[in-house]
Amino acid sequence: TQSLIAERAGPGGNQEFDVIVLDYHMRAIDGLYELTKRLRFRYPNAIIILLRLWRPVHIVWYQDNAPVGNLKDWADSKNLEFGSAQFHNNLRDADVRWQTYNEKDKVFNQIQKDLDAEVFSMPQSSDPKIALWRYKQLFNKDFNHLSKAGHDFIHAGIDSILESKFRDFHLNTVVGTWGDGDECHSWFSSGRVHLERSRNTMVETFKTDNVQFALSTGTNDVGGSGWVVVNNRFDGPRNLILSYMVSGPPSMYPKTKIEIYPYQGDADPISNTLNPTTYEYGKVPVHDVHTKKVATIPPGAWKVVWTPLEETPRPFRLTGVHVVSTEITQGGVNGPHPELYYVESY
Repeated sequence: TQSLIAERAGPGGNQEFDVIVLDYHMRAIDGLYELTKRLRFRYPNAIIILLRLWRPVHIVWYQDNAPVGNLKDWADSKNLEFGSAQFHNNLRDADVRWQTYNEKDKVFNQIQKDLDAEVFSMPQSSDPKIALWRYKQLFNKDFNHLSKAGHDFIHAGIDSILESKFRDFHLNTVVGTWGDGDECHSWFSSGRVHLERSRNTMVETFKTDNVQFALSTGTNDVGGSGWVVVNNRFDGPRNLILSYMVSGPPSMYPKTKIEIYPYQGDADPISNTLNPTTYEYGKVPVHDVHTKKVATIPPGAWKVVWTPLEETPRPFRLTGVHVVSTEITQGGVNGPHPELYYVESY
């Protein structure tokens, strides 16, 4: 958090914020509480707003009481355009259901209680068919993105919260500390990797919601091993957390062995194994980013080596590395919203 904000602000850039908006409902269980806690610690007086949004692609399509895809899959199977009269007529006979948001909402509720955050929720009927009819104008025809009307709707909701909060808001930004500090590198959106790395690695461009980036050995060397060097610049041990692409079921990515060596000197490696398969949405295919602790490293430079353990269509794809407090053990939101459909161009 600390290093990513500093990187975005640039040298000498302003890092004082009065309002912070977090759009991470779909990834709430992957570290949103920890992120919000750090932001609240750093910006004790800021207005923090959590967005609880849904998208048509998050509605699950069932057949014979079993999930077989999402709403887009259902519409594609019948060649129906989102929001059309034919779409809604056919939808009457379809078995579509909301995803279960219980665990995500528990995180939101805890953040509201503990960290004084506000929540803006997109209206959501108990029946997704009714919600789709009432709010179809808020979405583009791709089932995933907000339309201009949708962005205007969210903007108005945020404005409404700010109008009520600013009545008691004091325009004197207070900036606290980042506590133990962190050093995070994420190139998923930028494609810029500022780490020493093996020559056989490349910044690979691929498609999720938009064009994004990962560090890998490339599709011409799917089974190749690669490495990066990370530094623990702090005066005590820190957790090393990796962000990487996952998909499935089944996964297009290989189970991968992770070995962490001191950059200088001889020592046995710290070993771990990553399984880039996700079952978060049951049998519905998903493309996503997971973030996991792989080791606790003392101060100094460390070489992080990955080696695929099986043959798969795509190489292991690394999207970020994070040197963080030992209080942080897993999770993170350094990635996209989960993509609930399988695209072969990934």
